[in-house]
Order: sequence, then structure tokens, then C-alpha cells
Amino acid sequence: MNLLIFGKRLVKTVIFLSTGDSYPYYVNLSPEILAHGAGVLYTGRVLTIHKLTKTLGGRTLLREAEMSINWGERVALVGPNGAGKSTLFRMILDEDSPDEGKIERDEYAITGYLPQEAGEPTDETILEIAIGITPEMIGLLRTIREHEATGDLSHPDFAHAQDQFTALNGYQLEPKAKKILHGLGFKTEDFNKPAREYSGGWVMRAHLSRLLVMEPDLLMLDEPTNHLDLISLLWLQRYLLNYSGAILMISHDRDFMDSIIETVIEIDPTRRASIPTREITVPS
Repeated sequence: MNLLIFGKRLVKTVIFLSTGDSYPYYVNLSPEILAHGAGVLYTGRVLTIHKLTKTLGGRTLLREAEMSINWGERVALVGPNGAGKSTLFRMILDEDSPDEGKIERDEYAITGYLPQEAGEPTDETILEIAIGITPEMIGLLRTIREHEATGDLSHPDFAHAQDQFTALNGYQLEPKAKKILHGLGFKTEDFNKPAREYSGGWVMRAHLSRLLVMEPDLLMLDEPTNHLDLISLLWLQRYLLNYSGAILMISHDRDFMDSIIETVIEIDPTRRASIPTREITVPS
């Protein structure tokens, strides 16, 4: 689906993956979205799903489903609990397989995924998680921090760690990560504390920061507002309005979703009847 924004209205489509039916979906664009996309034509597809069928526990969730997401497009995946939204996410991530059909991601696209819950926290600090650095970079950063704490800045190990960290673009990532962490509610004194000292919700914020620092071409978010307070939620909403990559989101937060998305795709295995065209006003 090519997208050309050139005026005050954008016509998209609501697609029911269970039936293949599609209906016009009209969105009144906010100034922020117009500013983001005015005069831009997206022609490539970062994700394509073709004739996808998936049965789980004797129930058909998807039958010959068709779906595509263009570079830079923002898509919401909606449907009742148990409809298959998370199952579709797992198949896109190669964590599950369809019964039939195929899923294709652009071979040059980087995909980033935020699940609903984080795993067990480790000894990584909040900042280390947000930077998304490799074990090698973690070792270098800790060497730098240790020498800075003792004031021993003339030691060869300190100079070597600095040179290596610079070569790996570590110093470019760190200020960006700190800015995003602040936006999601962290204080400066939180940055160098281990993640195991924080609740699961705060660890999820650190992992969300990591994805935003990474800026994947396809950003997949599963209920991203679950652990956010109002201030952090509003910050994330503004940040995603200016996000350059494609977004595929599962969310029950209608206000958050409608402020960001362009296309709604519904999964509802029980739906068989048509629905009328809907008009949704995006808050400005």
C-alpha cells in the first residue's frame, strides 16, 4: 500500500485478517503527522505477509491472511484477547511458524521488538541496557567508570578503553540513551544502578529505551504503555510521532494508538459481518 500525504486527509484501510474483508478508514491528520509525512511517498515494503494460515488448539486464528507494511508506516494490530495478535508477532519474529503461507521481511531491515514483560533482570545497569551495548562494550565502559571514580586517568587501560569505546561509537550512543531514559521517567542517579534493583515495569522502560536508541527499521511494540505513567506516556507519544521507521503496535490504549497510527488491521476470528466506514479524529 503506497502512501502519499499531500493534504488534510489520508485514506487508509481497515483490514480484517480473519476474512480478508477491507473497508475505507479515514483519519483527520494532526499537524504533527502532516509535518512528519507531508510530501513523502513510501513505496517499499518492510514486511509482507501472504496467504498466512495459522491454527492453534484446534481454532483457526488466521486464514489466508494478507498484510503489508511500508517503510515508515505506522500500523496498529487490534482484536479481542486470544484472537492471535501475539501469535502473529511471534511468527513475524520467527519464534513460531505458520501452517501455510509466508512472511517476508526486507533483507536489509532491522527489526526491534518490545514484549509485554521483561525477563529476569541482570547485573547490567539501567544505562547499559538502554545503550544496548555488547559484552565487549560493557567491559570497556566499566573500565572507564572505574578509573574515573578513582581519578586514575593516566593509566594505559583507561586510554585503551576510551579509544576502543570511541571506535565502537559508544560515546554517540550514551547521550542519546540518557535523553530517552529521562523522557521515560528515569533520574540521572538511576543510570548506573543495576537493573535488578528495579521493578519489572521500570526494567521494561529501560528495554524500551534500548529499542528507541537502536532505531530499528521495523519497531514492534506489544502494549508499550502498560508500565508508563501519564507523563512518560505523553513523552513516548510525541517521540513516536517523529519516529522515522515503521511501527507495528498492539495496544488497548485507544487515545495513544489513534495519535500515532495510520492503518488499523483487525484480527477477529469470530467476525463474518461487514462493518460501516469509520471516521476517527486524531487529536492535535
